[in-house]
Amino acid sequence: MKEGTQRQSLKTIISNNLFGLKIAWKATPLYVFSKILFQIANAIVMFFEHVYGMKLIIEAIQYNKPFTYVVCYYLIISPFILGLYTFESFFWPYFNIKSTEKMHRDIMTLLYDKTTTIDLEKYDDSDFYSKLVWNITQAPAQIDKLVDNVASVFCGLTMLGIGAVMFYNFDRVGIVFASVSLIISLLVQAKLNRTDYDLDVSLNKELKKRSYIYRLFYLKDYAKEFRLNKDLKQKQFDEFEKSNDNIANSYKAYSLKRIWYSFVVEYLCKTFTLNGLYVIYLIYMAMIKKVLSYGNVVALYRTASWQFSTGVFSLVTVIPQFSKSSLYMGSIQKFLLLKNKIVDDKDAQKADESMDNVIEFCDVSFGYNKKKQVLHNINLTIHSGEKIAIVGYNGAGKSTFVKLLMRLYDTNSGEILLNGKNVKEYNLHSYRKLFAVVFQNFQPIAATIAENIVMDNKPYDKARVEEALIKSGFEKRLKTLERGIETQLTREFDDNGVNLSGGEEQKVALARVFYSNSPVIILDEPSSAMDPISEYNMYKNLTSYTKDKTLIFISHRLSTTKLADRIIMLENGRIIEQGTHNQLIQRNGKYAEMFEVQSSKYEYRE
Repeated sequence: MKEGTQRQSLKTIISNNLFGLKIAWKATPLYVFSKILFQIANAIVMFFEHVYGMKLIIEAIQYNKPFTYVVCYYLIISPFILGLYTFESFFWPYFNIKSTEKMHRDIMTLLYDKTTTIDLEKYDDSDFYSKLVWNITQAPAQIDKLVDNVASVFCGLTMLGIGAVMFYNFDRVGIVFASVSLIISLLVQAKLNRTDYDLDVSLNKELKKRSYIYRLFYLKDYAKEFRLNKDLKQKQFDEFEKSNDNIANSYKAYSLKRIWYSFVVEYLCKTFTLNGLYVIYLIYMAMIKKVLSYGNVVALYRTASWQFSTGVFSLVTVIPQFSKSSLYMGSIQKFLLLKNKIVDDKDAQKADESMDNVIEFCDVSFGYNKKKQVLHNINLTIHSGEKIAIVGYNGAGKSTFVKLLMRLYDTNSGEILLNGKNVKEYNLHSYRKLFAVVFQNFQPIAATIAENIVMDNKPYDKARVEEALIKSGFEKRLKTLERGIETQLTREFDDNGVNLSGGEEQKVALARVFYSNSPVIILDEPSSAMDPISEYNMYKNLTSYTKDKTLIFISHRLSTTKLADRIIMLENGRIIEQGTHNQLIQRNGKYAEMFEVQSSKYEYRE
């Protein structure tokens, strides 16, 4: 990532941080306001309790003032101290946890919502995907830090203001010491924060890699691989060690700078200047010049060493952090404001859900990048209710054809028509609702069987769900489940959940098609985990139950293609043959060759 080396203008830093602060304010305005107010109140009360109160005690001793003088002062400020500590001890912990949870939920909801709408092509960009993961994992913590930093700025400014008043009234030379300390600290801390951010960027790739290796060793998906391939374990150990070495080298590369910058800020500016030189100056002014009371010396020392220096170093630490925070907030803002290519036109019309939909590919070409085209000049018309089988070897463009049809991608050239109109003229949501789709790599979510089929948070028809499972061939397995369609899939959150076989999972996925009332059904090799006979029977049932619907299915196996009204043979992104099974066999072309290779292995039952 290049963010670590980029320079930001003051305007950019302010704009990005305001964006993040607006998110926090919108989620929990009372929390943000209370946190700022609490920090200001804390700084004021601490001054009157520990700085000004100490000045009065010492001057009372030095000038023989009555004891009641001090007692009255503390009686006046005690209610404020008690109120502050009561708020901090009893109310704030609960309020803080509740508010931060809501703030985190809101920012993650924004990010999650955005991830479901961005163009699918963005996921093909590894750099974009890394930033996406980075944003999602960093956002809650960075929003927290931003709110903390804003509150700290108000606290620091309050402390500086009080300190400035003290110096102005009792010793204006102290402002010189404090100002020198502040300016140098700000400059050096800015470099320290930049170094920390560059370190984060440097570590990002290796931490991501190490996290991936962690998952390999505890995810069930890889358990068999480690037991069957002994060398795999050692290879991952080597990668793990290499990743740790790279992380250590990153820390080593930045450690000397960090140590030096920290030394300047913590020792030269704070300990040596304010707690050393300025204290010597105060003692000189009190004991030699005799122009300061002992009470003023203690108060000024406390102001310089604690009140003012805490304010100074709060700002020194926090203000440069806004530059670092700006990089995170800018990245989050850029993601949330990302413009999609596949969007609705302002005059987009609702797609007709009737069964009479004609789909046309008109000279369609497409490639995931400019260097290589996946589909070339595809011309094809699919009539309503037609059963289409798309076949071809790996890389022929079968899945890409389906993705273009559903507008997960848009064509590079040519157009796709629905009932004579370009699909871009239809409302995207209503257009995609025309399709019931099952992909090969179906992954069940940790929810009930019914929820995996309905895929909606609205009440569902139990009878329809059970009927869909029966049609998909899941009936026999369903009868073995004590909780029926309320059975939890996976044991992620329920020890009584079930883990289905690959073929069973695909039947659950297929049940979505039967539950849906979509006029067009698309199956992208959803039966890859089934045996050929089960696959054939599944498609036979499917064509029988969906007579009036358009069916488009992709399969490497040709045991099912005889059920199709028309077979489309793709090779290298082009349609090389099309027709019925018998027509293509008689043509004795690529389809016939492919079918003959497979046919000797299977026995078909009709």
